[in-house]
Amino acid sequence: MAERDCDLCQIVSGEKPAMTFFEYGTFKAILAKQPTLLGHSIIFPNRHGAINFTDLTTAEKTDFQHVWGLVEIALLEILKKDRSVNSKTGGFIRDHFHLHIYPLEYNAPWNTITELFENRYCGSTTPNAETQLLLQLRNRFNYAPRSNQPTR
Repeated sequence: MAERDCDLCQIVSGEKPAMTFFEYGTFKAILAKQPTLLGHSIIFPNRHGAINFTDLTTAEKTDFQHVWGLVEIALLEILKKDRSVNSKTGGFIRDHFHLHIYPLEYNAPWNTITELFENRYCGSTTPNAETQLLLQLRNRFNYAPRSNQPTR
């Protein structure tokens, strides 16, 4: 996929709106546009072309680990969940490294986890719940969105 056709690059450039709640160094964190459950988030670098973690520069790897840790902790604490399931999917749909974070209860049944990876909706979320979560995350990270970023 060419960079100009990449939806993550379009988010980075500001061409496409996103529910961004955190930016650090070379990485962004957003709530998924079509979440499979409340809190479904995606973190990705600003740079196109990296598919695997090993394709990232040393600085990007450091930024990624920092963002991943902070976002995961924030999601678990705000949503009062016990664990998260994470899925690196760069290279399947787009040549842009990214990681999905799914906050879950510790005792979530295995079929819930497999449904996440099949992109089936398996949690309860509403536009209001997503808006409230977005505001809580932006507040936690002291993030002020640009004018083209939705509040939901």
